[in-house]
Amino acid sequence: YTLIVFKTAAQVRYFLPALPFLALLAGFSLARLLNGDKAVARLGGALFAAVIALHAGIFVYKARDRWEAVLGAETAEHYLIRKERSYSAYRYLNGTPKNSRIFNAATEPRRFYNQNRFMAMDDANLRLFLADEKRSLPEYLREGDFDFIWVSPFSDPQVHDFIRERAYQKAFSYDFEEGGTPFHYRIYKRP
Repeated sequence: YTLIVFKTAAQVRYFLPALPFLALLAGFSLARLLNGDKAVARLGGALFAAVIALHAGIFVYKARDRWEAVLGAETAEHYLIRKERSYSAYRYLNGTPKNSRIFNAATEPRRFYNQNRFMAMDDANLRLFLADEKRSLPEYLREGDFDFIWVSPFSDPQVHDFIRERAYQKAFSYDFEEGGTPFHYRIYKRP
């Protein structure tokens, strides 16, 4: 229980300890309601059942595109390719040699599927590091000697320039749409 409390998001961390008390309060209230006047008990029971049915309906509706994967009609891999925008890139990159040096300039914060030992991210931490060291991004890329560079149209133009200057070759590409926003990902390999 302690591990669950401290390893979850702040909202859940504060809600979880209160849950047993809220459940007792709900159970006590429901028992009083059902043991009272028969008309009130029927109305309360019907109201309770309606709330449960409404929430069950909302759950089924929100999970409607996941049922095939849950029931085994669709493989987990196919589901992830269809629903998780970073999965296809990580699937490709995880198949590269284990000692590959990879630079993620795709402005992709999702890192769930990364199994690579060395993947540098073009993020705020890198930019702060470069500013402190008084180095430019192209210098960092040259010194990093990266085997693969993952980009999107949102990547820093300096990265695209570096790829062209160093004649990196497109090794993998895919398009993904999420929430109406198209994402065009490309992974380039050092020649």
